[in-house]
Amino acid sequence: MKILRIRRLWAREDGSFGILEDYDRKFPIALTAELKWKNNEKNFSCVPTGEYDCVYEPSFRFGRNMWRVVVPNREGILFHSGNCVEIDSRGCILLGMQWGVLQDKLAVLHSRIALDYFNNYLKGLEKFRLIIDN
Repeated sequence: MKILRIRRLWAREDGSFGILEDYDRKFPIALTAELKWKNNEKNFSCVPTGEYDCVYEPSFRFGRNMWRVVVPNREGILFHSGNCVEIDSRGCILLGMQWGVLQDKLAVLHSRIALDYFNNYLKGLEKFRLIIDN
């Protein structure tokens, strides 16, 4: 099974930021932005460190298939495009190609390009394993 890893680099008031990489190849795929840690509170917290299955399935909110992170006691955690976690995420993982500043907040930029690259990288898979560490 394919294993990807989010290596969180730092946490700030405006979110938690890291690198998504292929675990075996240590190959960077995208940058990540999540909400800051708030005790795994639904819609307000980043995903806890640990290991999770990710499944490719329909998303009614986005109207197409999306990668969902299966986290106990949480639901609807997706990989998707967006820039600023306070605006574009309710506990999901935003992908980007570079970091920047939008509305005085650290953000990920070129997010749709990053999401397309991520989806192409996993093309043909229905599931992968995700490791999140600090």
